[in-house]
Amino acid sequence: MKNLIIKDKNIKLLLVGKIINFDSLISKNVINTGWLSKEDMNLAYCSSELTLVPSIYLDPFPTVVIESMRQGVPVIGSVYSGAKEAIIDGKTGYHINPFNIADFLEKTMNLFDNNEVRKSMSIESKIEFAKKFTLEKCIKKYLELIK
Repeated sequence: MKNLIIKDKNIKLLLVGKIINFDSLISKNVINTGWLSKEDMNLAYCSSELTLVPSIYLDPFPTVVIESMRQGVPVIGSVYSGAKEAIIDGKTGYHINPFNIADFLEKTMNLFDNNEVRKSMSIESKIEFAKKFTLEKCIKKYLELIK
């Protein structure tokens, strides 16, 4: 976050979930909401330009990724989680190694600075969600598996 603020002091991080205290250097750029209802989460996605999921936890499939894609929000997600299975690198978002801060910063700033890329990824995210992650598609795939 400090590196992002150096590039653009107006960048805000909307942090949802556990309240975390930050040092004064970045605290004014962080909106710490705590846990949100499903409806409020939808508003959070709609008000966001991108979703960051740089987890180092081996989460098999973080639902925040497909929830973002449903709303047309590009996702930058960790290669250490199942996020990479939903995100098409360079098309609906980016895969990142969260330990590679320079690459993470570059890809994040690329989406902030390049409206055309962000809009394209937004459209592609919605398309990809509709192709793979609707309830109907998931039920159909599951039924095919158990046959």
